[in-house]
Amino acid sequence: MKDFIQKNLFLVVFVISVIIFFIPSYSKIQDLKKKNQEFEAELMDLQTARDAMEEERRLLSEDEDYLEKVAREKMSVGREGETIYRIQPVNIE
Repeated sequence: MKDFIQKNLFLVVFVISVIIFFIPSYSKIQDLKKKNQEFEAELMDLQTARDAMEEERRLLSEDEDYLEKVAREKMSVGREGETIYRIQPVNIE
């Protein structure tokens, strides 16, 4: 009986030691997995933004109608003989 208790005690101590040793590692792995998911989401956002910029660059270099639209709307460029009027909204308080 004494031998049985000693073996079980050894087993319990061994299991507790293993648990104490691996719990911090498991926790760190979970944290790293979470950070990895966050980085993957950020990477997807950056890739989407990059794709949009590449499409914008392509349109600006290949599509003359788009280039004219952007020049008119964002840079207030007009055709020869046109007069550009900017109308400012009035703040009524």
